[in-house]
Amino acid sequence: MSEYVFLSYTHKDREFLDKYRLFLKSKKFEVRYDGDMHAGESWDERAKRLIRNIDCKCAIFFISDNSIKSKPLLKELNYAVKYKVPYFAIILDGGNFESKFEDLRINRENDDVLDIAEAIMDLFPDEKIHIQHDETKMDEVIATLSNYLAPIDSSKKRYQVIEGAKVTEDDIKKALNLDRKCYNIDDSEQFDIEKCLRWNKRTNYQIYTMIKDPETGDIVAYINAAPINDKCYEEIKSGKYADVNIDDDDIERYDIPKEYSIYFASIVVDWENAKSNIFILLYGAFIEKLINLAKDGYIVSRVLADAVSKEGKQLCEKSGMKKIKDTEHDNSTIYELELYPPNFNPISPKLKELKNILLEKQKLLEEKK
Repeated sequence: MSEYVFLSYTHKDREFLDKYRLFLKSKKFEVRYDGDMHAGESWDERAKRLIRNIDCKCAIFFISDNSIKSKPLLKELNYAVKYKVPYFAIILDGGNFESKFEDLRINRENDDVLDIAEAIMDLFPDEKIHIQHDETKMDEVIATLSNYLAPIDSSKKRYQVIEGAKVTEDDIKKALNLDRKCYNIDDSEQFDIEKCLRWNKRTNYQIYTMIKDPETGDIVAYINAAPINDKCYEEIKSGKYADVNIDDDDIERYDIPKEYSIYFASIVVDWENAKSNIFILLYGAFIEKLINLAKDGYIVSRVLADAVSKEGKQLCEKSGMKKIKDTEHDNSTIYELELYPPNFNPISPKLKELKNILLEKQKLLEEKK
């Protein structure tokens, strides 16, 4: 059996299941649900078998006024939790978990129904991802799925996210080769390997987020996101300071929980592989890194990029960054995204999750004052 996404729904919402099933298949995602059971197999046996299977990479729960009180859906949700399968909700008919629960109370549903709805609601805390159904924005589901896995297609490669201490010196060398391939630059125009290794070590190996082709070992996309001091940040933002002038002393260490400013020293994608959603995979992994840093108190408050190519500028704009100015060197453009205080508009479910965490951190800090 190939890798797949499990869909959980109530039969009253079958029309939505069919829409998303066909949509996901059109995007090369394999799907499974409680239909087509084996002879003599019960719904519960099939659901358990499908969810706990090693090939089940994610579960999507369709939440509606019908399913919020569904005991079978709750059971499937508990299986996803038990077997540590990533999951998120698509809310079909507006509102949110709290409003749906309140409606049940107003309608004087019995205690059994309220207990089911409350249990489902408790398994979708704020840090879990909720998407409002909108047929004009169904690609948002794909963006969310791509935070967990690349599109599932046995005819395509499965790319690997590597970061932290898993990034080797050889990986960094291959990333620098990708720079030269994509941007036709020479050694004098990029960071040398020794500087990259020093910076990576200085930041507790948090600079790099990379996508590797497991068949060839090549790096096909990567981000070098360096935490820099405020003086360096403002100089680059002014457009008069080339990043090749960044010194080791400009690099901050992730050693004290506080606010940090990040500079995208490189965002590179091998455009020959762009159709494989590599950028979505890279973007999701990087936002996940920001989420994990924030949970530990390392708050990335703003990010800066100096894009020197058409592709680079498109990547910045796709990421929701704001154009600051065109620079005096290399026909480049400065882009910025301010993350904290969290007043930004999240353009993806992962950014929404990050914003919720930052809002909670902000609330805790204000309570201490």
